[in-house]
Amino acid sequence: MPAEFERHSGCWMLWPERPDNWRCGAKPAQAVFAAIATAIAGAEPVSVGVSAAQFQNARARLPREVRVVEISSNDAWIRDCGPTFVIDAKGRRRGVDWTFNGWGGLDGGLYFPWDRDDEVAQKVLELEGADRYRTSFVLEGGAIHVDGQGTCLTTEECLLNPNRNPGFTRSDVEEHLRRHLGVVFQDFKLLTDKTVWENVAFAMQVTGAHTRDVMRQVPRVLDLVGLSHKSRMYPNELSGGEQQRTAIARALVNNPKILLCDEPTGNLDPVNTTEITALLQRINLKGTTVVVATHNQAVVDRMRRRVVRLEDGRITTDEERGYYYLGLGQGQVLSG
Repeated sequence: MPAEFERHSGCWMLWPERPDNWRCGAKPAQAVFAAIATAIAGAEPVSVGVSAAQFQNARARLPREVRVVEISSNDAWIRDCGPTFVIDAKGRRRGVDWTFNGWGGLDGGLYFPWDRDDEVAQKVLELEGADRYRTSFVLEGGAIHVDGQGTCLTTEECLLNPNRNPGFTRSDVEEHLRRHLGVVFQDFKLLTDKTVWENVAFAMQVTGAHTRDVMRQVPRVLDLVGLSHKSRMYPNELSGGEQQRTAIARALVNNPKILLCDEPTGNLDPVNTTEITALLQRINLKGTTVVVATHNQAVVDRMRRRVVRLEDGRITTDEERGYYYLGLGQGQVLSG
């Protein structure tokens, strides 16, 4: 997900009209929204979603360079109910369609119904021609903030509020995000009281997967990473390379589209580094997008895939079949 301060290809707004939220028939709010849209339009394209009843009024108040689109909504907060745009490993723009429930649903929510707001993201993505990822996870866009470098700030008041995602704990949220993104960490993060098989199976069990699916899928991924013969061992009985392969199997078991690897060879010797690099390449050949963040020259030069170099949070180079740059500081390299 790009940072908000990065260059935009456009801006979306929703037109205010709800009389119980906006005074004087929303006329003062409409004047302010029109002024904001006009100001933004001086720098980037602006689209405003408007109900059928308010279309002519909005068209008359907004300048011609602002696109007015008929989109039904329950209110005007597209930052919370609209899509979260992201860029995939091939530079394609896509959108996450979070579930929206009016900031709390029937337990403290601002209004009812909110069904039209929950459809806004889908409509925007179709108009923009962007792929859509729909999730049952309740999240308002305004509840997260990113720096474009992999750091995301959020609040317990939203993600852990019982009127958003009832029953979720911090670990549940982490597992939910890991299941969608397929994150592989440098320090493995294995459960020490569980065997290799149980560590991998756990990633499916927390999603509510049926036992027969777990029994079928876990052996497959353990075979892929070469750990079928180690399935009954505990993490402290494994080598560093075997622990990392277990972590990779756990990330793969739910069939993620993207595997994010944060310094996956950082704690490994050269022999295990070579094995993990080869494993990631095999996974990629099977159709999973693999993104590796690393400072390891050998890993980057061995893969010879697309290499993106970051310096102080900015992309300085992006090559289809790149290699590690020597003598250019300690910037992070993303190899995909």
